[in-house]
Amino acid sequence: MQRHKTAIDRNKLSAPMQVLARHGYFDGTHSVLDYGCGKGDDVRELEAHGVNVYGWNPTHRPEGKVATSDIVNLGYVLNVIEDTKERANTLKQAYQYVNKLLIVSVMVAGASTVRQFKLYKRPYR
Repeated sequence: MQRHKTAIDRNKLSAPMQVLARHGYFDGTHSVLDYGCGKGDDVRELEAHGVNVYGWNPTHRPEGKVATSDIVNLGYVLNVIEDTKERANTLKQAYQYVNKLLIVSVMVAGASTVRQFKLYKRPYR
């Protein structure tokens, strides 16, 4: 699987970051780590507004700083990791950087959508 191809270009904040913005988390009092930030569009937007933000992605931003932060965003990362053990490990890795809040978002689909896809790998049991 070529996970890096799931990273998209954004011209506005991702949905999880929009939720945080609506609730006032980007008022300058919280540091933010976007763990698995894709191409870094959320990071650039938050930086432009003076937010203390870090972003890291293994493919698109491997040089990005990973630092303990008040808020850690794990947005649309877990749903592209097909291996259950690796998915759990990624969640644990992101959690180790959290001071206050971990926000986890995944893409989900209903049964009618899922039926059109071929199973890549059996789930870990």
